Amino acid sequence: MQLFAIIAYPTTSAGERRNIVEYFLRRQINQKAVEQYLKIFDHYYSIHHEKLKEKNKRKMRTSSSSVRVLRICTEINEELTQKQKNVVLVRLLEFIKSGGEVTEQQMAFLTMVAETFHLPDEEYALIKSFVLKPFDELPASREILIVDSNETVNYSDIRHMYLPKLDGELRVIELSSAAMYFIRYIGNSEMYLNGQLLEQD
Repeated sequence: MQLFAIIAYPTTSAGERRNIVEYFLRRQINQKAVEQYLKIFDHYYSIHHEKLKEKNKRKMRTSSSSVRVLRICTEINEELTQKQKNVVLVRLLEFIKSGGEVTEQQMAFLTMVAETFHLPDEEYALIKSFVLKPFDELPASREILIVDSNETVNYSDIRHMYLPKLDGELRVIELSSAAMYFIRYIGNSEMYLNGQLLEQD
């Protein structure tokens, strides 16, 4: 919750950012615990952004935030599996994307998170492209699979699966270091994963 609060950009909608945190929590813990963790997020968000209002101390606060991000990530390293750390990183990327403008400071924090989590540079670059780029842009990689109703695609380095009845497009990224996959979906079909309705994008 502290990571989400530190990385949240103060000029964007706090409500939308809170929704992303809630979405992340609902997939990790029970409903009662979600409310408790959201209160923790609200608390840290309020503290962190109150400090940022002091413009003359902003540079010092950024440095202080960097130290806190490093400390938190070091603690997370001891508590979470590599798969869980990848989920945290992807959710943080989705979180900053939800604010529209992605700042240089946010990207610096996320690079620090990826390095502390011991994520290979190539995988971090791929994850970052996969999450942050608009849906009409696609990083060239054999670790990406496109599933759609087109019989052919114009990407030579990307895997493709033809599914004639699919309305829209699924994109799947494979993270071989953690033996896991992430999915993005755009379209009008109701897509479910483990009984959970996939949201757009």
